[in-house]
Order: sequence, then structure tokens, then C-alpha cells
Amino acid sequence: MMMIYKKITQKDFDEAEKAYNDCDRAERTCKIKQVGPERKHFTKGQSTASLLAILLLLYSILFTDIPAFFLSASFLVWIIQYFICPLAKNNAETIRSALKSLSLTLFVGSIILIFL
Repeated sequence: MMMIYKKITQKDFDEAEKAYNDCDRAERTCKIKQVGPERKHFTKGQSTASLLAILLLLYSILFTDIPAFFLSASFLVWIIQYFICPLAKNNAETIRSALKSLSLTLFVGSIILIFL
């Protein structure tokens, strides 16, 4: 089996960096990969899950159920990220990753509180 090695020089790195810097910044931010056709609204499952999360949030406020509050807030924070990208195009990826991490933290916290 014959292996082909290429000697990488500093010139190669400089050319790659220049090409990256020359590309448009808008191309590097907020790329949402969609499998099917572009959607303007939620699917039935997302709409139903959002409605159930809002109902659970109201229930948890009325009956002071803290784990249920964190669980429903976790899902609602996760859903909010779909509205952020069109509104904040420059910082969409940063905001989206912050919302995802907050949502996952709330979810793990709610699971821990359930077992306490």
C-alpha cells in the first residue's frame, strides 16, 4: 500500500487563512440545516409539545411544583431558539448555543430535583 504525503508549508496556511478571511461573514453565521422543504411554522408535534409545556408551566406556578416548572421552562427555552436566528443574524449562533446550554441545564436540574 503506497502512502502519499504532502509537505505542508507556511504558505499553505497563509493561503487558507486569506481565503477564510475573504469569504463573506454572512455565509459563516446562522446556517440552519433543513432536511425537507423550508417551513414557516411548527409541525403538529412541536405545536402540541409547546402547548403542553405552557400548560405544565401554568400548573407548576399554581401548585408550586418546582421540578415541573424547570422542565417546562427548559422546553420553552429550547423552542425559543427557532425564533432567534431570523431576529439576530449577526450573533445568532452565539445566542442559539447559549439557549441550548441553558435549556439542557434546566432539564438536568429538573431531573435532579425530581429525585431529591
